[in-house]
Amino acid sequence: MIELSSKRLRIISLSLVEFQLFVTDIQAMEKKLGLVAEGVNLEGEVKIAMEELLEMAQKDLSNLQWLTSWQIILITENRVIGSACFMGPPNEKGEVEIGYGINEPYRGHGYMTEAVIVLSNWALIQKDVNAVTAKTGKDNPSSWRVLEKAGLIKSGEDDEGHYTWTKWLNS
Repeated sequence: MIELSSKRLRIISLSLVEFQLFVTDIQAMEKKLGLVAEGVNLEGEVKIAMEELLEMAQKDLSNLQWLTSWQIILITENRVIGSACFMGPPNEKGEVEIGYGINEPYRGHGYMTEAVIVLSNWALIQKDVNAVTAKTGKDNPSSWRVLEKAGLIKSGEDDEGHYTWTKWLNS
């Protein structure tokens, strides 16, 4: 487990066992980590994406930090308020893509920006990483603000309705 922190947050990478619990029984994962248990399980596209990431992690334990979920814990409540993940190890250009989500009651307080800053700064000091990227929907200005405040710059767009954001090493 890797643990990162900021003034208000602890951010921990899940072990393979904890990641399996995250996908199947969040409350059990929270209890295992000694956290206040909310027990709100994953649903829909997020659940499918995490199941795919878990399958990749099971096949490539050497890259677990790039394939697991990172839990965002509000220190004052000892509670998971969101999560983030990288979408795989660095690609041939040295880029890692980050994805994230925060529970509804905790939106609008700067927690996700804080978490993205901590995670992108951590990623940029890892071997073979030259940039952190993220994708947002063109209709998601809240996520744009998170990325802008975290130091990522809009660097492209695709035909599927997404913007790409990038923070480069030494920028």
